[in-house]
Amino acid sequence: MPYSPAMIAHRRIPMRGVQWQMRRSLHAGRSTRLTSVHPWASIKRKVPLWTSHSQVLVAGRSCRCIHIPPVLLPPVVFTGLLVGLWIWKCVMMVVFQNKIIYMPGLPPSSRRERIADWASMCGGIEWTEERTAAADGTELALAVATVPLPRGRRPVAAVSEPAAAHVYVLYFQEGTGPHVAAPQSPVFGSTPRRAVRWIAEHHERVFGSVGTTRPILLVWGQSIGAGVATNLAATGRVPSNMPIRGLLLETPFVSIRAMLETLYPQKWLPYKYLWPFLRNHLDSWGNLGLIAQVSKVNGSGAPMVFILEADRDELVPKEQSDHLYQRCVDLGLPVEKGSVPVAYHQQAIARGDGKKLAAQAVLKLAQNARDNG
Repeated sequence: MPYSPAMIAHRRIPMRGVQWQMRRSLHAGRSTRLTSVHPWASIKRKVPLWTSHSQVLVAGRSCRCIHIPPVLLPPVVFTGLLVGLWIWKCVMMVVFQNKIIYMPGLPPSSRRERIADWASMCGGIEWTEERTAAADGTELALAVATVPLPRGRRPVAAVSEPAAAHVYVLYFQEGTGPHVAAPQSPVFGSTPRRAVRWIAEHHERVFGSVGTTRPILLVWGQSIGAGVATNLAATGRVPSNMPIRGLLLETPFVSIRAMLETLYPQKWLPYKYLWPFLRNHLDSWGNLGLIAQVSKVNGSGAPMVFILEADRDELVPKEQSDHLYQRCVDLGLPVEKGSVPVAYHQQAIARGDGKKLAAQAVLKLAQNARDNG
């Protein structure tokens, strides 16, 4: 007998029937979800079926799992740890590369040093500390000294002749030396340009914008600082009244990439493979080419280059200096090279022979700049 809508609304449905219908629907839904979509999978199983080669069949579906014998488990775990540590070290090298390459915190007490702490080793020359700021707001500290000319035994004339030229030496030291009056960041970016601008402003303030004296700016760079010096000379972003007239490269590297390949030649170390991620390449090889090109285009004389190397340098091999010397010869840049005997990387100008050779280099650079106008 068919039921009317009113009869269906008032009819009671037993709870046992409802539960049985729900179980049946749930069982049908599970069977439908686990059934393979492949037409040839006609056999359905409710329990997993373990087969060979670590293959599991579950209700018509197959999945694979990796089975490692207990003997091979420790080597696999330790190999994975080594690979993970190697990748982690590469990431840390890229993120903290400026701290690792320039090492601004070494020696540990370098940030607390003052000029007065080294006054006894300055040979009677008085140094003063000057503070300025770069274009990006970075604090820049300068240690400034004026070196008087020796008077000798002859009496000084009543009327002294004006100096033919004023020589300024801008020195960039590597990160591991003493940091007297040190800035708060490594010397790259706008900091070297701001230092040159400060020298130009100081010269105009003392001697005037128009005068008979000619300023001669020499840039001296040690180790990594040599790359900063060549980079500053290659960019040409210096005041027009203060061009760079000479370069003194002390124990220089060819580039940061060459430095990494020299210090870490092992193939399993990650350092030399991370050069594409460098923020500052400091490529002296390429910078020398730019210096020669700009000099030819402008028709001006190229600055003279003096390379000072240490005979027993434990960090920079002599091939690096030889490459830069030959590069200058090929480009037609005036260049000279000197070697300090029995001197290590940090002792190039610490010994008496090194001091004498460095002083002669400064005189040669200044004389060449004066003769070439």
